[in-house]
Amino acid sequence: MTKRKAIVVAAIGVAAAAVFGVTALATTGSGVTPTDTAKGTLAGHVQVNADRIKFQTKGDTDIVVQKITYTPGGFSGWHTHPGFVLGLVESGAITIQVGCSTNTYSAGQAFYESGTDPIMARNLTAGPTVIRATFIVPKGVATRRDVPTSQIPDCD
Repeated sequence: MTKRKAIVVAAIGVAAAAVFGVTALATTGSGVTPTDTAKGTLAGHVQVNADRIKFQTKGDTDIVVQKITYTPGGFSGWHTHPGFVLGLVESGAITIQVGCSTNTYSAGQAFYESGTDPIMARNLTAGPTVIRATFIVPKGVATRRDVPTSQIPDCD
């Protein structure tokens, strides 16, 4: 094998280890069932300012609506979202930790998630919790990004 081929093979090996290593270290959830209920795309630039609410995009944007069901004790795993999420608790209650701050939302309450701080959602109740979530993300981008174990907040 020539020196150049050896360098290329080594570089591919390092890249693969980095990609698969992060995937293997990502935190996963348990007891959570997301179901897409609707998806559509806003084409191009959108800018709306009405009734004290501003909304703006800078390109094609996907809108994804999900029903997310958490079993008792169910949790999302650490993650972030591109764009932002508007959530409404349909039934039960959800405890959401963003970084080291925690809030609990009950049926009828709304919340939002955005930014790069890791998020963990948990159902700490004895019954199921149902969330209706609307994700607003750049077109073609997944609605969730798993966070590797190395980025989980240390809140002690």
